[in-house]
Amino acid sequence: MHESSICDEFGDRREDFSLADVFGAHHRGTEDFSARWPNYPKWTELYLGIAGPDLHPISDDAVVRSNYRRGSDRLQYIGWMTNVDVAAGATKLGRRLSAPVEWPFIVLNEPAAGRSVYVAADLGQAYFLAPYQYQRRLISNAVRWAATTPPPVTVAAPLCVQAAFYTQADGRRTVVHLLNEVNTSANRAIPENNPPQREETLPIAGITVAVAGEAITAAFAEPGHLSLPLTKTPAGFVVTLPRLDTHAMIVFEE
Repeated sequence: MHESSICDEFGDRREDFSLADVFGAHHRGTEDFSARWPNYPKWTELYLGIAGPDLHPISDDAVVRSNYRRGSDRLQYIGWMTNVDVAAGATKLGRRLSAPVEWPFIVLNEPAAGRSVYVAADLGQAYFLAPYQYQRRLISNAVRWAATTPPPVTVAAPLCVQAAFYTQADGRRTVVHLLNEVNTSANRAIPENNPPQREETLPIAGITVAVAGEAITAAFAEPGHLSLPLTKTPAGFVVTLPRLDTHAMIVFEE
């Protein structure tokens, strides 16, 4: 994203991306479309395509479509953006609707035997400071497209659940951590100083976790060492966690 690899190991700026051949894009400058509440004088708009040949698995997403205003084919964006030229052999996906030049928004490239997705914007910062829902799906869809194969662990849960997984015992054990971040005080404190202590927990039921592979023999939830029934599906072995209070671990064993 944005200015990845534009600086060397000492922080000195290069004239072009060090990874230009991987990105399939060449750096031509940056522009500031960032803003702060309550004034938004610098925001810009994006076009990703809503039908036909402009669509791509990265942008062809229900959450992305939900961010289009009725009758519009544009998405709003607030944050830093990068001006790039697309290299020969790479593909442009979407564009920034800014005058006098409409710069590319995403560049897809397939260097050697791999895939890369370069986003000509500081999309992570934008989603943190002035988020639109389409931004998180562009990021996750880009990772899936570049990886070419499904992730080894998938979690179906509300957005308030954080998930991370680790492997142990030379890959024979997979541990999935689930954290319920529902805050029943509704963030009434100043957001940056909101205390982490929980007075109560709003539990979440029915979270499903799938692990790819053929050799899983058992699964259980910790704490409590609760045995979880395994269901074999095309996505791998799936379990359902009956209840998540604050934190739980789902452990898969081969």
